[in-house]
Amino acid sequence: MQIGRLRIDNNAFQIAVTLTATLLPRLGLFLFYGPVMTPDSYGYRGFAEIVLKSSDWLRDAGLNTSPMPILAFRSLGYPLIVATTMVFGGPAWPYFLVALQYAVSLCTTAFVFRLAKEFGLSPWTAVFASITFATSLQLTFDQCVLTDSLHASAIIIAFCLISCSVLIRRSISLSTAAVSGVLFATAFLLREVLQFLVIVVFPLLLVAILATRRGERWRTAISCIAVLLPLILSVSAYKGWNTYRTGYSFVTTGGQATPLYALMQAARNDPLIFSDSTPLDAMVRKMLRTYEPQEMVDINSALFREGYQAPQIAQMATAHFFKTWIERPLSMLRLLRISVSASALKLVFRPITALCDAASWARDVNQCYEYRSMYRKLFNLEFRLPWREWVSLLAMTAQNVISVLISALFYLGVPIIFARSVVAGERDLATWTVGAFWAAFVGWYLAYAATYFEDRYMAPMIPFIALGGLYVARTILNTRKIRRPRHSDAAMQAAAD
Repeated sequence: MQIGRLRIDNNAFQIAVTLTATLLPRLGLFLFYGPVMTPDSYGYRGFAEIVLKSSDWLRDAGLNTSPMPILAFRSLGYPLIVATTMVFGGPAWPYFLVALQYAVSLCTTAFVFRLAKEFGLSPWTAVFASITFATSLQLTFDQCVLTDSLHASAIIIAFCLISCSVLIRRSISLSTAAVSGVLFATAFLLREVLQFLVIVVFPLLLVAILATRRGERWRTAISCIAVLLPLILSVSAYKGWNTYRTGYSFVTTGGQATPLYALMQAARNDPLIFSDSTPLDAMVRKMLRTYEPQEMVDINSALFREGYQAPQIAQMATAHFFKTWIERPLSMLRLLRISVSASALKLVFRPITALCDAASWARDVNQCYEYRSMYRKLFNLEFRLPWREWVSLLAMTAQNVISVLISALFYLGVPIIFARSVVAGERDLATWTVGAFWAAFVGWYLAYAATYFEDRYMAPMIPFIALGGLYVARTILNTRKIRRPRHSDAAMQAAAD
Protein backbone atom coordinates (compact mmCIF):
# COMPACT_ATOMS: atom_id res chain seq x y z
CA MET A 1 0.00 0.00 0.00
CA GLN A 2 1.33 3.46 -0.92
CA ILE A 3 0.21 6.82 0.48
CA GLY A 4 1.93 9.59 -1.44
CA ARG A 5 5.66 8.80 -1.25
CA LEU A 6 5.18 6.59 1.81
CA ARG A 7 5.02 2.87 1.16
CA ILE A 8 3.38 0.81 3.90
CA ASP A 9 3.43 -2.96 4.22
CA ASN A 10 -0.14 -4.24 3.86
CA ASN A 11 0.12 -6.72 6.72
CA ALA A 12 1.49 -4.08 9.07
CA PHE A 13 -1.27 -1.66 8.08
CA GLN A 14 -3.98 -4.29 8.61
CA ILE A 15 -2.57 -5.15 12.03
CA ALA A 16 -2.44 -1.45 12.92
CA VAL A 17 -6.07 -0.96 11.91
CA THR A 18 -7.14 -4.01 13.94
CA LEU A 19 -5.18 -2.89 17.01
CA THR A 20 -6.55 0.64 16.78
CA ALA A 21 -10.16 -0.52 16.44
CA THR A 22 -9.67 -2.97 19.30
CA LEU A 23 -7.78 -0.80 21.78
CA LEU A 24 -9.07 2.73 21.16
CA PRO A 25 -12.65 2.23 22.44
CA ARG A 26 -11.34 0.20 25.38
CA LEU A 27 -8.89 2.89 26.41
CA GLY A 28 -11.65 5.48 26.15
CA LEU A 29 -13.92 3.44 28.42
CA PHE A 30 -11.03 2.73 30.79
CA LEU A 31 -10.14 6.42 31.16
CA PHE A 32 -13.64 7.87 31.34
CA TYR A 33 -15.55 5.19 33.26
CA GLY A 34 -13.11 2.72 34.76
CA PRO A 35 -14.11 -0.84 35.75
CA VAL A 36 -17.82 -1.55 35.82
CA MET A 37 -19.35 -3.29 38.84
CA THR A 38 -22.64 -5.16 38.40
CA PRO A 39 -24.78 -6.97 41.00
CA ASP A 40 -22.97 -10.25 40.16
CA SER A 41 -19.58 -8.53 40.56
CA TYR A 42 -20.08 -8.17 44.30
CA GLY A 43 -20.63 -11.92 44.59
CA TYR A 44 -17.27 -12.63 42.93
CA ARG A 45 -15.58 -10.03 45.12
CA GLY A 46 -17.15 -11.54 48.23
CA PHE A 47 -15.94 -15.01 47.24
CA ALA A 48 -12.42 -13.63 46.64
CA GLU A 49 -12.37 -11.92 50.02
CA ILE A 50 -13.29 -15.22 51.70
CA VAL A 51 -10.45 -16.94 49.82
CA LEU A 52 -7.94 -14.35 51.05
CA LYS A 53 -9.23 -14.27 54.63
CA SER A 54 -8.45 -17.89 55.56
CA SER A 55 -8.22 -21.42 54.16
CA ASP A 56 -11.47 -22.58 55.75
CA TRP A 57 -13.26 -22.43 52.38
CA LEU A 58 -11.16 -25.36 51.21
CA ARG A 59 -12.84 -27.57 53.83
CA ASP A 60 -16.25 -25.96 54.35
CA ALA A 61 -18.66 -24.57 51.74
CA GLY A 62 -20.84 -22.90 54.36
CA LEU A 63 -24.01 -24.82 53.54
CA ASN A 64 -25.50 -23.94 56.93
CA THR A 65 -24.92 -20.21 56.56
CA SER A 66 -27.50 -19.32 53.89
CA PRO A 67 -29.97 -20.82 51.38
CA MET A 68 -27.62 -20.04 48.48
CA PRO A 69 -24.10 -20.02 49.96
CA ILE A 70 -21.68 -18.25 47.68
CA LEU A 71 -18.94 -20.86 48.14
CA ALA A 72 -21.23 -23.51 46.66
CA PHE A 73 -23.27 -21.37 44.25
CA ARG A 74 -20.35 -19.78 42.35
CA SER A 75 -17.60 -21.49 40.38
CA LEU A 76 -14.12 -21.17 41.81
CA GLY A 77 -12.23 -19.91 38.75
CA TYR A 78 -13.15 -16.23 38.49
CA PRO A 79 -13.02 -15.51 42.25
CA LEU A 80 -9.46 -16.91 42.28
CA ILE A 81 -8.52 -14.49 39.48
CA VAL A 82 -10.16 -11.64 41.41
CA ALA A 83 -8.29 -12.68 44.56
CA THR A 84 -4.99 -12.69 42.64
CA THR A 85 -5.58 -9.16 41.35
CA MET A 86 -6.45 -8.09 44.90
CA VAL A 87 -3.07 -9.36 46.10
CA PHE A 88 -1.09 -7.56 43.40
CA GLY A 89 -3.32 -4.54 42.82
CA GLY A 90 -4.56 -3.69 46.29
CA PRO A 91 -7.43 -1.18 46.20
CA ALA A 92 -6.88 -0.77 42.44
CA TRP A 93 -7.53 -4.48 41.78
CA PRO A 94 -10.51 -3.86 39.41
CA TYR A 95 -8.19 -1.93 37.08
CA PHE A 96 -5.71 -4.82 37.05
CA LEU A 97 -8.56 -7.23 36.32
CA VAL A 98 -9.93 -5.16 33.44
CA ALA A 99 -6.42 -4.75 32.00
CA LEU A 100 -6.04 -8.54 32.10
CA GLN A 101 -9.34 -8.97 30.26
CA TYR A 102 -8.20 -6.43 27.65
CA ALA A 103 -4.97 -8.37 27.07
CA VAL A 104 -6.74 -11.72 26.73
CA SER A 105 -9.33 -10.24 24.34
CA LEU A 106 -6.55 -8.76 22.22
CA CYS A 107 -4.95 -12.21 22.00
CA THR A 108 -8.34 -13.71 21.10
CA THR A 109 -8.78 -11.12 18.35
CA ALA A 110 -5.48 -12.25 16.84
CA PHE A 111 -6.70 -15.87 16.77
CA VAL A 112 -9.94 -14.81 15.06
CA PHE A 113 -7.91 -12.88 12.47
CA ARG A 114 -5.73 -15.92 11.79
CA LEU A 115 -8.73 -18.23 11.44
CA ALA A 116 -10.42 -15.81 9.05
CA LYS A 117 -7.36 -15.90 6.79
CA GLU A 118 -7.27 -19.70 6.93
CA PHE A 119 -10.82 -19.68 5.60
CA GLY A 120 -9.49 -17.92 2.52
CA LEU A 121 -11.19 -14.62 3.31
CA SER A 122 -9.44 -11.55 1.95
CA PRO A 123 -7.11 -9.77 4.39
CA TRP A 124 -9.48 -6.83 4.87
CA THR A 125 -12.42 -9.16 5.37
CA ALA A 126 -10.33 -10.89 8.03
CA VAL A 127 -9.70 -7.49 9.63
CA PHE A 128 -13.43 -6.79 9.62
CA ALA A 129 -14.20 -10.18 11.17
CA SER A 130 -11.67 -9.51 13.94
CA ILE A 131 -13.03 -6.04 14.63
CA THR A 132 -16.56 -7.43 14.64
CA PHE A 133 -15.63 -9.73 17.52
CA ALA A 134 -13.58 -7.12 19.38
CA THR A 135 -16.32 -4.48 19.32
CA SER A 136 -19.33 -6.68 20.00
CA LEU A 137 -20.30 -8.13 23.39
CA GLN A 138 -16.62 -8.53 24.24
CA LEU A 139 -16.14 -4.75 24.30
CA THR A 140 -18.81 -4.36 26.97
CA PHE A 141 -17.78 -7.29 29.14
CA ASP A 142 -14.05 -6.53 29.01
CA GLN A 143 -14.97 -3.50 31.10
CA CYS A 144 -16.96 -5.46 33.70
CA VAL A 145 -16.05 -7.54 36.73
CA LEU A 146 -17.86 -10.55 35.28
CA THR A 147 -16.91 -13.98 33.98
CA ASP A 148 -18.22 -13.33 30.46
CA SER A 149 -15.06 -11.88 28.89
CA LEU A 150 -12.52 -14.50 30.00
CA HIS A 151 -15.02 -17.34 29.61
CA ALA A 152 -15.75 -16.38 25.99
CA SER A 153 -12.06 -15.86 25.18
CA ALA A 154 -11.07 -19.32 26.47
CA ILE A 155 -13.72 -21.05 24.36
CA ILE A 156 -13.02 -18.97 21.24
CA ILE A 157 -9.26 -19.55 21.33
CA ALA A 158 -9.82 -23.29 21.77
CA PHE A 159 -12.20 -23.39 18.79
CA CYS A 160 -9.75 -21.35 16.70
CA LEU A 161 -6.83 -23.65 17.54
CA ILE A 162 -8.77 -26.75 16.55
CA SER A 163 -10.20 -25.15 13.40
CA CYS A 164 -6.83 -23.85 12.20
CA SER A 165 -5.29 -27.27 12.75
CA VAL A 166 -8.02 -28.86 10.66
CA LEU A 167 -7.67 -26.31 7.85
CA ILE A 168 -3.86 -26.33 7.78
CA ARG A 169 -2.84 -29.90 8.63
CA ARG A 170 -6.16 -31.75 8.19
CA SER A 171 -5.61 -33.17 11.67
CA ILE A 172 -5.18 -32.08 15.30
CA SER A 173 -1.76 -32.43 16.86
CA LEU A 174 -1.53 -33.70 20.41
CA SER A 175 -0.07 -30.39 21.63
CA THR A 176 -2.91 -28.41 20.05
CA ALA A 177 -5.40 -30.81 21.60
CA ALA A 178 -3.81 -30.45 25.03
CA VAL A 179 -3.84 -26.63 24.93
CA SER A 180 -7.44 -26.59 23.69
CA GLY A 181 -8.43 -29.02 26.42
CA VAL A 182 -6.85 -26.84 29.12
CA LEU A 183 -8.72 -23.84 27.71
CA PHE A 184 -12.04 -25.72 27.87
CA ALA A 185 -11.25 -26.76 31.45
CA THR A 186 -10.48 -23.11 32.26
CA ALA A 187 -13.79 -22.03 30.76
CA PHE A 188 -15.53 -24.64 32.91
CA LEU A 189 -13.90 -23.27 36.07
CA LEU A 190 -15.10 -19.81 35.06
CA ARG A 191 -18.66 -20.95 34.31
CA GLU A 192 -19.69 -24.47 35.22
CA VAL A 193 -22.24 -24.86 32.42
CA LEU A 194 -19.50 -25.93 29.99
CA GLN A 195 -19.56 -29.40 31.53
CA PHE A 196 -22.81 -29.84 29.57
CA LEU A 197 -22.26 -27.45 26.64
CA VAL A 198 -18.95 -29.05 25.65
CA ILE A 199 -21.11 -31.21 23.38
CA VAL A 200 -21.09 -28.30 20.89
CA VAL A 201 -17.44 -29.00 20.05
CA PHE A 202 -18.24 -32.54 18.91
CA PRO A 203 -19.18 -31.56 15.31
CA LEU A 204 -15.82 -29.81 14.91
CA LEU A 205 -13.98 -32.85 16.26
CA LEU A 206 -15.93 -35.05 13.84
CA VAL A 207 -14.80 -32.83 10.94
CA ALA A 208 -11.22 -33.21 12.18
CA ILE A 209 -11.53 -37.00 12.12
CA LEU A 210 -13.12 -37.05 8.66
CA ALA A 211 -10.44 -34.69 7.33
CA THR A 212 -7.63 -37.05 8.33
CA ARG A 213 -6.39 -39.77 6.00
CA ARG A 214 -8.21 -42.99 6.72
CA GLY A 215 -5.16 -44.85 7.96
CA GLU A 216 -4.24 -42.08 10.39
CA ARG A 217 -7.64 -41.31 11.84
CA TRP A 218 -6.85 -43.14 15.07
CA ARG A 219 -4.25 -40.47 15.86
CA THR A 220 -6.80 -37.72 15.41
CA ALA A 221 -9.27 -39.68 17.53
CA ILE A 222 -6.66 -39.77 20.33
CA SER A 223 -6.19 -36.02 19.96
CA CYS A 224 -9.95 -35.52 20.21
CA ILE A 225 -9.95 -37.47 23.47
CA ALA A 226 -7.10 -35.24 24.65
CA VAL A 227 -9.29 -32.20 23.92
CA LEU A 228 -11.99 -33.52 26.26
CA LEU A 229 -9.82 -35.14 28.94
CA PRO A 230 -8.84 -31.99 30.93
CA LEU A 231 -12.49 -31.00 31.20
CA ILE A 232 -13.55 -34.48 32.31
CA LEU A 233 -10.80 -34.53 34.94
CA SER A 234 -11.68 -31.02 36.12
CA VAL A 235 -15.36 -31.88 36.57
CA SER A 236 -14.48 -35.07 38.47
CA ALA A 237 -11.98 -33.25 40.68
CA TYR A 238 -14.46 -30.46 41.44
CA LYS A 239 -17.16 -32.94 42.42
CA GLY A 240 -14.68 -34.83 44.57
CA TRP A 241 -13.64 -31.63 46.32
CA ASN A 242 -17.26 -30.71 47.05
CA THR A 243 -17.92 -34.24 48.34
CA TYR A 244 -15.00 -33.78 50.73
CA ARG A 245 -16.20 -30.43 52.10
CA THR A 246 -19.98 -30.94 52.03
CA GLY A 247 -20.80 -34.64 51.71
CA TYR A 248 -22.64 -33.98 48.43
CA SER A 249 -21.28 -34.65 44.94
CA PHE A 250 -21.89 -31.57 42.76
CA VAL A 251 -20.06 -28.82 40.89
CA THR A 252 -22.15 -25.81 41.91
CA THR A 253 -25.65 -25.34 43.29
CA GLY A 254 -26.69 -23.18 40.34
CA GLY A 255 -29.50 -25.69 39.80
CA GLN A 256 -31.42 -24.09 42.65
CA ALA A 257 -31.73 -20.94 40.56
CA THR A 258 -31.80 -21.35 36.76
CA PRO A 259 -33.82 -24.61 36.37
CA LEU A 260 -36.24 -23.50 39.09
CA TYR A 261 -36.78 -20.12 37.47
CA ALA A 262 -37.32 -21.82 34.08
CA LEU A 263 -39.98 -24.06 35.62
CA MET A 264 -41.63 -21.02 37.17
CA GLN A 265 -41.86 -19.32 33.77
CA ALA A 266 -43.32 -22.44 32.16
CA ALA A 267 -45.87 -22.67 35.01
CA ARG A 268 -47.38 -19.34 33.94
CA ASN A 269 -49.31 -21.26 31.29
CA ASP A 270 -49.31 -24.69 32.92
CA PRO A 271 -49.88 -24.72 36.71
CA LEU A 272 -49.82 -28.53 36.67
CA ILE A 273 -46.03 -28.38 36.37
CA PHE A 274 -45.90 -28.11 40.16
CA SER A 275 -48.69 -30.58 40.91
CA ASP A 276 -46.54 -33.35 42.46
CA SER A 277 -46.22 -34.04 46.18
CA THR A 278 -42.49 -33.25 46.52
CA PRO A 279 -41.37 -30.58 49.02
CA LEU A 280 -40.35 -28.36 46.09
CA ASP A 281 -43.78 -28.62 44.43
CA ALA A 282 -45.60 -27.94 47.69
CA MET A 283 -43.47 -24.88 48.45
CA VAL A 284 -43.85 -23.44 44.95
CA ARG A 285 -47.63 -23.89 45.02
CA LYS A 286 -47.70 -22.09 48.33
CA MET A 287 -45.49 -19.13 47.37
CA LEU A 288 -45.66 -18.61 43.60
CA ARG A 289 -47.62 -15.47 42.73
CA THR A 290 -45.70 -13.00 40.54
CA TYR A 291 -43.26 -15.37 38.74
CA GLU A 292 -40.44 -12.89 39.36
CA PRO A 293 -36.81 -13.85 40.21
CA GLN A 294 -37.25 -12.69 43.80
CA GLU A 295 -39.85 -15.42 44.33
CA MET A 296 -37.27 -18.00 43.26
CA VAL A 297 -34.97 -16.67 46.00
CA ASP A 298 -37.83 -16.70 48.52
CA ILE A 299 -38.69 -20.33 47.67
CA ASN A 300 -35.06 -21.32 48.29
CA SER A 301 -35.11 -19.47 51.61
CA ALA A 302 -38.32 -21.21 52.69
CA LEU A 303 -36.93 -24.64 51.85
CA PHE A 304 -33.74 -23.78 53.72
CA ARG A 305 -35.75 -22.91 56.83
CA GLU A 306 -37.38 -26.35 56.59
CA GLY A 307 -33.95 -27.99 56.75
CA TYR A 308 -32.99 -28.44 53.10
CA GLN A 309 -29.49 -27.39 52.07
CA ALA A 310 -28.45 -25.84 48.78
CA PRO A 311 -27.25 -29.08 47.07
CA GLN A 312 -30.51 -30.81 47.97
CA ILE A 313 -32.59 -27.93 46.61
CA ALA A 314 -30.47 -27.84 43.44
CA GLN A 315 -30.89 -31.58 42.96
CA MET A 316 -34.68 -31.38 43.41
CA ALA A 317 -34.99 -28.46 40.97
CA THR A 318 -32.73 -30.03 38.33
CA ALA A 319 -34.49 -33.41 38.52
CA HIS A 320 -37.88 -31.70 38.26
CA PHE A 321 -36.65 -29.68 35.28
CA PHE A 322 -35.60 -32.71 33.23
CA LYS A 323 -38.65 -34.69 34.30
CA THR A 324 -40.94 -31.89 33.13
CA TRP A 325 -39.21 -31.72 29.74
CA ILE A 326 -39.96 -35.44 29.32
CA GLU A 327 -43.52 -35.43 30.65
CA ARG A 328 -44.75 -31.99 29.55
CA PRO A 329 -42.63 -30.99 26.54
CA LEU A 330 -45.21 -28.67 25.00
CA SER A 331 -45.33 -26.58 28.16
CA MET A 332 -41.55 -26.38 28.32
CA LEU A 333 -41.26 -25.51 24.63
CA ARG A 334 -42.84 -22.18 25.50
CA LEU A 335 -39.48 -21.30 27.04
CA LEU A 336 -38.00 -21.32 23.53
CA ARG A 337 -40.61 -18.81 22.42
CA ILE A 338 -39.70 -16.54 25.32
CA SER A 339 -36.02 -16.77 24.39
CA VAL A 340 -36.47 -15.98 20.69
CA SER A 341 -35.80 -12.30 20.17
CA ALA A 342 -34.86 -10.06 17.28
CA SER A 343 -32.01 -8.74 19.43
CA ALA A 344 -30.13 -12.00 18.76
CA LEU A 345 -29.74 -10.88 15.14
CA LYS A 346 -28.04 -7.67 16.28
CA LEU A 347 -25.25 -9.18 18.36
CA VAL A 348 -22.62 -9.78 15.68
CA PHE A 349 -21.80 -6.16 14.83
CA ARG A 350 -22.66 -3.65 17.56
CA PRO A 351 -19.77 -1.26 18.30
CA ILE A 352 -22.09 1.66 19.15
CA THR A 353 -24.39 -0.43 21.33
CA ALA A 354 -21.42 -2.04 23.09
CA LEU A 355 -19.97 1.36 23.99
CA CYS A 356 -23.36 2.62 25.13
CA ASP A 357 -23.97 -0.46 27.28
CA ALA A 358 -20.60 -0.17 29.02
CA ALA A 359 -21.04 3.56 29.67
CA SER A 360 -24.62 3.13 30.86
CA TRP A 361 -23.74 0.27 33.23
CA ALA A 362 -20.87 2.32 34.63
CA ARG A 363 -23.10 5.31 35.43
CA ASP A 364 -26.24 3.25 36.10
CA VAL A 365 -28.04 5.71 33.82
CA ASN A 366 -28.57 5.48 30.07
CA GLN A 367 -25.73 7.43 28.43
CA CYS A 368 -26.97 7.18 24.84
CA TYR A 369 -30.12 7.79 22.84
CA GLU A 370 -32.51 4.85 22.97
CA TYR A 371 -32.87 3.38 19.49
CA ARG A 372 -36.50 2.34 19.77
CA SER A 373 -37.47 5.76 21.07
CA MET A 374 -35.81 7.49 18.12
CA TYR A 375 -37.39 5.03 15.70
CA ARG A 376 -40.85 5.62 17.16
CA LYS A 377 -40.43 9.37 16.76
CA LEU A 378 -39.53 8.90 13.12
CA PHE A 379 -42.41 6.48 12.60
CA ASN A 380 -44.77 9.10 14.10
CA LEU A 381 -43.43 11.64 11.59
CA GLU A 382 -41.54 13.62 14.23
CA PHE A 383 -38.79 14.74 11.88
CA ARG A 384 -37.55 17.62 14.02
CA LEU A 385 -35.01 15.57 15.89
CA PRO A 386 -31.82 17.18 17.21
CA TRP A 387 -28.90 16.55 14.89
CA ARG A 388 -27.25 14.28 17.47
CA GLU A 389 -30.31 12.04 17.44
CA TRP A 390 -30.28 11.96 13.63
CA VAL A 391 -26.62 10.92 13.62
CA SER A 392 -27.24 8.29 16.31
CA LEU A 393 -30.29 6.94 14.49
CA LEU A 394 -28.49 6.62 11.15
CA ALA A 395 -25.36 5.11 12.68
CA MET A 396 -27.27 2.56 14.75
CA THR A 397 -29.48 1.68 11.80
CA ALA A 398 -26.40 1.01 9.65
CA GLN A 399 -24.91 -1.06 12.48
CA ASN A 400 -28.08 -3.13 12.83
CA VAL A 401 -28.45 -3.69 9.09
CA ILE A 402 -24.88 -5.02 8.85
CA SER A 403 -25.38 -7.27 11.87
CA VAL A 404 -28.70 -8.67 10.66
CA LEU A 405 -27.28 -9.31 7.18
CA ILE A 406 -24.25 -11.23 8.50
CA SER A 407 -26.40 -13.17 10.96
CA ALA A 408 -28.95 -14.08 8.28
CA LEU A 409 -26.18 -15.27 5.95
CA PHE A 410 -24.92 -17.51 8.75
CA TYR A 411 -28.30 -18.85 9.92
CA LEU A 412 -29.67 -19.53 6.44
CA GLY A 413 -26.65 -19.68 4.18
CA VAL A 414 -24.42 -22.14 6.02
CA PRO A 415 -26.88 -25.08 5.98
CA ILE A 416 -27.62 -24.38 2.31
CA ILE A 417 -24.00 -24.40 1.13
CA PHE A 418 -23.23 -27.36 3.39
CA ALA A 419 -26.16 -29.36 2.01
CA ARG A 420 -25.18 -28.42 -1.54
CA SER A 421 -21.63 -29.60 -0.86
CA VAL A 422 -22.87 -32.94 0.47
CA VAL A 423 -25.29 -33.50 -2.42
CA ALA A 424 -22.59 -32.64 -4.96
CA GLY A 425 -20.15 -35.02 -3.29
CA GLU A 426 -17.77 -32.16 -2.53
CA ARG A 427 -15.89 -32.24 0.74
CA ASP A 428 -14.38 -28.83 1.19
CA LEU A 429 -12.75 -28.40 4.61
CA ALA A 430 -13.80 -24.78 5.00
CA THR A 431 -17.44 -25.58 4.22
CA TRP A 432 -17.46 -28.49 6.64
CA THR A 433 -15.86 -26.34 9.35
CA VAL A 434 -18.45 -23.56 9.08
CA GLY A 435 -21.07 -26.31 9.13
CA ALA A 436 -19.59 -27.40 12.47
CA PHE A 437 -19.81 -23.78 13.66
CA TRP A 438 -23.48 -23.71 12.70
CA ALA A 439 -24.17 -26.94 14.62
CA ALA A 440 -22.26 -25.56 17.62
CA PHE A 441 -24.32 -22.36 17.54
CA VAL A 442 -27.63 -24.25 17.35
CA GLY A 443 -26.68 -26.47 20.28
CA TRP A 444 -25.41 -23.54 22.34
CA TYR A 445 -28.48 -21.41 21.67
CA LEU A 446 -31.02 -24.16 22.31
CA ALA A 447 -29.33 -25.21 25.56
CA TYR A 448 -29.69 -21.70 26.98
CA ALA A 449 -33.08 -21.07 25.40
CA ALA A 450 -34.44 -24.22 27.05
CA THR A 451 -33.58 -22.82 30.49
CA TYR A 452 -32.84 -19.12 30.73
CA PHE A 453 -31.47 -16.93 27.94
CA GLU A 454 -29.65 -13.61 27.96
CA ASP A 455 -27.89 -12.03 25.00
CA ARG A 456 -24.57 -12.10 26.85
CA TYR A 457 -24.57 -15.90 26.85
CA MET A 458 -23.93 -15.80 23.09
CA ALA A 459 -20.51 -14.12 23.44
CA PRO A 460 -18.49 -17.30 22.70
CA MET A 461 -20.38 -17.83 19.44
CA ILE A 462 -20.09 -14.27 18.02
CA PRO A 463 -16.86 -14.66 15.98
CA PHE A 464 -18.03 -17.94 14.46
CA ILE A 465 -21.35 -16.43 13.39
CA ALA A 466 -19.40 -13.59 11.79
CA LEU A 467 -16.89 -15.87 10.09
CA GLY A 468 -19.64 -18.17 8.84
CA GLY A 469 -21.70 -15.30 7.49
CA LEU A 470 -18.70 -13.72 5.75
CA TYR A 471 -17.70 -17.09 4.31
CA VAL A 472 -21.19 -17.52 2.85
CA ALA A 473 -21.03 -14.00 1.41
CA ARG A 474 -17.70 -14.82 -0.21
CA THR A 475 -19.17 -18.00 -1.67
CA ILE A 476 -22.15 -16.12 -3.10
CA LEU A 477 -20.03 -13.29 -4.50
CA ASN A 478 -17.43 -15.59 -6.00
CA THR A 479 -18.22 -14.44 -9.51
CA ARG A 480 -14.95 -12.54 -9.61
CA LYS A 481 -11.67 -14.24 -8.92
CA ILE A 482 -11.25 -13.94 -5.18
CA ARG A 483 -8.38 -15.84 -3.63
CA ARG A 484 -9.54 -19.42 -3.17
CA PRO A 485 -9.20 -21.20 0.19
CA ARG A 486 -5.83 -22.86 0.44
CA HIS A 487 -7.49 -26.23 1.14
CA SER A 488 -9.22 -27.68 -1.92
CA ASP A 489 -12.02 -30.15 -2.29
CA ALA A 490 -9.47 -32.57 -3.67
CA ALA A 491 -7.54 -32.56 -0.38
CA MET A 492 -10.63 -33.56 1.56
CA GLN A 493 -11.55 -36.19 -1.02
CA ALA A 494 -8.04 -37.64 -0.88
CA ALA A 495 -8.23 -37.81 2.89
CA ALA A 496 -11.53 -39.70 2.71
CA ASP A 497 -10.10 -42.17 0.21
